[in-house]
This record gives sequence, C-alpha cells and structure tokens, in this order.
Amino acid sequence: MQGYIEIVGAVAVWDVKLTFWDRWMIGHFTRENVMRWIESRTRMSPELYPVDFHAACGGQDIPWATKEGFEQYQRCQQRLC
Repeated sequence: MQGYIEIVGAVAVWDVKLTFWDRWMIGHFTRENVMRWIESRTRMSPELYPVDFHAACGGQDIPWATKEGFEQYQRCQQRLC
C-alpha cells in the first residue's frame, strides 16, 4: 500500500512517499491526522509549516484544501522540469 503526500508550504514545496511505518503513525487517513503527522515531522518555525497538501494512500485520496495550494504546487513543479 504505497502512499504519498504533496505539500505546499509558505516557502517550500515537497513530496513525501509514505512508508508502512508512516502510514501506521498517521492512523486513520483523514485530513486532520495527515496534517498532524506533517506538522510533527517538519519541526520548522510556524511560518514554514505546510499550508496545504494532497495525500493518497491505498484507495483513499485527500484532495487539496484550496485551489491556490494546488496551483502553487503546479507552478513549482513546472519550474523543476
């Protein structure tokens, strides 16, 4: 059961591939639990905490919370190509 999280922060964009251990630590795959997991792993100053994310694992999908987050992620990915 491979999963991933695409994250847009105030000054960073990154992707995380979920391991079995990560999935176990998240628990129920909900927006709230994934956000808690992300915040517990970033350990950055509050202005750098993620502001939006898209996550998928197994058959579950958590969409972007905002259109702006999705568009920011796409812009950053296009610059990397």
